[in-house]
Amino acid sequence: MKAFIRVWKVMEMCYQILVQEKRATQRELFYKLLCDSLDYFTYQLQRRYNQEKIFQKSMLVIIIFGAFLTLLKSPAVYNTDHLASFRYRPSFVGQLSTDKFVADQRYISRLDVNWDQVSEVIEKLADRHEYQGIGLLNFNDSDIEQWKLLIPDAEHVVLHLDFVSNNVTWESLYPEWIDEEEEFEMPICPTLPDIPAPGKPRIDLIVVKLPCNKLREWSRDVARLHLQISAARLAATSKGNHSVHVLLLSDCFPVPNLFTCKEMVVRVGNAWLYEPNLNTLRQKVHLPVGSCELAVPLKSKGSKGNDLSS
Repeated sequence: MKAFIRVWKVMEMCYQILVQEKRATQRELFYKLLCDSLDYFTYQLQRRYNQEKIFQKSMLVIIIFGAFLTLLKSPAVYNTDHLASFRYRPSFVGQLSTDKFVADQRYISRLDVNWDQVSEVIEKLADRHEYQGIGLLNFNDSDIEQWKLLIPDAEHVVLHLDFVSNNVTWESLYPEWIDEEEEFEMPICPTLPDIPAPGKPRIDLIVVKLPCNKLREWSRDVARLHLQISAARLAATSKGNHSVHVLLLSDCFPVPNLFTCKEMVVRVGNAWLYEPNLNTLRQKVHLPVGSCELAVPLKSKGSKGNDLSS
């Protein structure tokens, strides 16, 4: 508005001067006034635009600099791995240190459970309404709540499993060479912790959520192998002829020599349901974990030399 008033005043001044001097016709007078006014008005707008542009650039620089300082001083900046472990916190697969859970990235499963697929698999369990206990391994709290809704009549047992030591690698389980003649030492496989078998209730279904890192060699994942062996060992502790089902949730194929294709009841998506032969499974879990140890040593180990018949 101020710019318009200034333009109007300039037009009046130009008009008075030109009329007094009588050097132009009425048309020339109007044309000159119009041109001068437009030039002045354009100059005012351009100057204001330049001033605003400089101001906007200055404010943008200040905002960016302030945001950068805030980011540096903010306590909410965390390491990505720490953030991932905080969100997961499966309190039933881990180690306790001063009564606080310490996450192990090797065991974390990023699988987004498809509960429609799981429900379809559960429908294949004809005696599910008679289940006393369901063992859950490597699930987070929200998953556990879903299981309680899916099979509400059974007791849901959160299974605890300690991590395998960090120095246990796939190469230590499956070395290229071992001392079969036992000339230097007796080859022994590394120890893989077991799940403490719950006394009660009776476990009818064991469900395990497996990690599957396809960016790495998932088929040689020690943590993944450990979870499956632990589930097999727990199933093998079942008394009598009572059958136990094992449900593995994974985007990757389970270990084929633990739960065979013949023992598979159904597979829907990433849900693999097995009914293992417990007698065969008991023999398998007594064997060495890998090729790190001879199943039948060349040198006698006494009565403990062969556990296949136990």
